[in-house]
Amino acid sequence: MNYKGLQTRISAKTGLSNEEVDVLVQSLERVMLEELKAGRVVNFQGFGSFELKQRKERQTVNPITQKRSIVPAKKVIAFKVSGTYKESIKELSK
Repeated sequence: MNYKGLQTRISAKTGLSNEEVDVLVQSLERVMLEELKAGRVVNFQGFGSFELKQRKERQTVNPITQKRSIVPAKKVIAFKVSGTYKESIKELSK
């Protein structure tokens, strides 16, 4: 699903216009980013949580040239699925 599809589905389920849904989603993105930048976890009960994590610097090897290079440390957004959501997905595969 792409952004337009998500926007249309939310609009149909809530009765909001596509423009209102667009403002809502953009606001959600901004608030989440602000919280993550501040070092806080963004948790959606029953869905999962987003967290900013620090990846360590690491060394890699190019398999063709065998040349070693260093990948610098960086921050990444990690998502952890909630137990409730995991269980609902497992039910689909039965």
